[in-house]
Amino acid sequence: MKSEALDYSIERGVSTRQPVIQPVATAFLALFCIVGLALWGLPFYYDFMVQQFGWTRAQVTSGNALSKLVVGPAFGFIAGWMVDRFGPRRLMMAGIVIAGVALIGLGSVSSLSMFYFFYLFNALGYVCGGPLPNQVLLSRRFDKSRGKAMGIAYLGIGFGGAVVPWISHLLVEYLGWQAALRTLGVLIIVIALPMAFMVKESPTTEQ
Repeated sequence: MKSEALDYSIERGVSTRQPVIQPVATAFLALFCIVGLALWGLPFYYDFMVQQFGWTRAQVTSGNALSKLVVGPAFGFIAGWMVDRFGPRRLMMAGIVIAGVALIGLGSVSSLSMFYFFYLFNALGYVCGGPLPNQVLLSRRFDKSRGKAMGIAYLGIGFGGAVVPWISHLLVEYLGWQAALRTLGVLIIVIALPMAFMVKESPTTEQ
């Protein structure tokens, strides 16, 4: 009986520790893609847009300010309600797809109005799939190590911001800036969506 109890406790301990990595990795990759690549990566492409379309730099950079002024107040509260109503996983999945589609759209636009539209779309992806649902996900899965888990997850932002110029430069060199931006959008979906789809929201016993 003691041996069986010991075996059970060992198996239970392994089973409770194995899922710990999944939510942290999911949050890391989501923040890596949505903040690091999609949000911090766009300024790399501003000069290409100015040169090709004849827009002023002020017009291009105002897309960021406009998106924050419009999307933040309009959708911030709604996103908070949605994460409580539907859970962080579904909101993350929506945000990842929205951010990826936004970059694909930004790589296909030729008018300033459509540029602003997809920039707003990108900001919506940030609200839906960025820090908010990831914090809720980790707070539900972790208790004692919550700060550590969030710290590791937030490294994805810095890592994404550090590598996106290198990735973008490589893509632009071989594909051109528009195809590079579309490829970046596809990469966001391919990298982050499967992890968000598979992550479990229900809390474990200890952690």
